[in-house]
Amino acid sequence: MGAHAASANKGPIVHAYHELRALAEAKGQSFFFESTVMDGTPIFSLFGRTLPCVELRSFRGLLNSTSNVVLTEMENGLDFDAAVRRAQEIGVAETDPSDDLDGWDPAVKICALAIVLMDVPLKLADVERTGIRGLTPEAVRAAPCRGPALQTHLPCGAP
Repeated sequence: MGAHAASANKGPIVHAYHELRALAEAKGQSFFFESTVMDGTPIFSLFGRTLPCVELRSFRGLLNSTSNVVLTEMENGLDFDAAVRRAQEIGVAETDPSDDLDGWDPAVKICALAIVLMDVPLKLADVERTGIRGLTPEAVRAAPCRGPALQTHLPCGAP
């Protein structure tokens, strides 16, 4: 139609990013999708416009607000169900937060980030996905004490 296009939906990025970008360019328009990952934090334009000489080779993080709130509440002593209810009460978790809790939302975000920032044609089926259901508050509190991911100077168990 000759207009700019904007989407907050991750699906078009994961399934047709290159095609949509090429179509917008062919029409002399832009394809905007900044809000698809990280709630509008300018992660995509940050790399494209401010770090043009940077080659992103990997990334890691907690890419889902619902999981972040649930894990934080569990770390503070709530059980899983109570932590999910808390995330819903504050408006972070959806009525049915299954996509978040079962790891689907972060998996799709991983694909979007890899496709756009790393030019890697990652498919959702290629992402190993593990949800947070079944975690106990004890396991969540012990997590920072395990493995090479330890990046804190606090002793295990410290507030």
